[in-house]
Amino acid sequence: MGGQMSVAILASEGLSLEALLEAWGESCLSEMPLQLLAVADNPSASVMYAGRPLFFQPLEAYDFGQTALLIVLESDLVVQGYQSLLQGVKCPVLGFRADLQSLDVQMYTGGFPQQAVIGLPLPPVQALLQVLQGNACEALDLVLMYPAALLGQAGIQELASQAARLLNVQAVEHKVFHKQLAFNYYPLTETQLGRELEQGLREDCRRLFADAQTHLRTVQMPVFHGVGMSVSAVLAEPVDIDALKEAWSADGMIDFHESTEGLSNLDVVQRDTLLTLGDVRLSEHDEYRLDFWLGFDEAKFGVGQNLISVAEILLKHHL
Repeated sequence: MGGQMSVAILASEGLSLEALLEAWGESCLSEMPLQLLAVADNPSASVMYAGRPLFFQPLEAYDFGQTALLIVLESDLVVQGYQSLLQGVKCPVLGFRADLQSLDVQMYTGGFPQQAVIGLPLPPVQALLQVLQGNACEALDLVLMYPAALLGQAGIQELASQAARLLNVQAVEHKVFHKQLAFNYYPLTETQLGRELEQGLREDCRRLFADAQTHLRTVQMPVFHGVGMSVSAVLAEPVDIDALKEAWSADGMIDFHESTEGLSNLDVVQRDTLLTLGDVRLSEHDEYRLDFWLGFDEAKFGVGQNLISVAEILLKHHL
């Protein structure tokens, strides 16, 4: 790999890009030059990285000749609009599988991928893989509670505005959300984004948990950051809770709580540990069933941890 090779990031200004840049600057890849790319309707000019502005360049005019890796942090809807251009990119493409479906993406399941378009499972599914420690599952019942950050910085700002207006007895306005979110919550399937998100989660679970029966519900919550998950998993073998607790306690990514203390959304987003696990329960009637609560910051865990880790593998071993 020549000294002029760089990594390109197709993204919009927002939380995912912030998480990626922060983690990139702290990783062994920090000396690798970065190029920010934006689609035509992205008005952002620059973001700060390593104390200096990093400017966006138009995707349509960018020359990928000296690009070692393209990281995509845009939705599949955006990717579809640039499908032909992105399919012609000669370097590997990395992102979440649900966002890269238009590019004939291959799921990343570990090791050293050879394929050109590499898709990671969505962060909640990555979190489940980490917690279940390789145990095969027959069924997964999931309730996922998403923050306003699901819709980026604009979602956070609108939730704050709605709360302020309500407290000042003013009419609530909404442009980012389809209804009032402050002091409210609703099924995400009321929106197209929510329906697509649930579809992507089901597909990732099906692929990575060997066709386990998956039942899930997503809920839009009136908090700024942090994903909460209520999980009921039916394992293929009887639950060995002592072995699982030992593995969780030894896992540097997991902050395991024997009790229900420290599991609130506020606790989750304030601590450095990537995953918060607790309220673990064994079924009185089914020796195969394990119930637990799981919380994490989606951008910090999914983007800042997992995308960076796979990028390191690609850049070290294949390029």
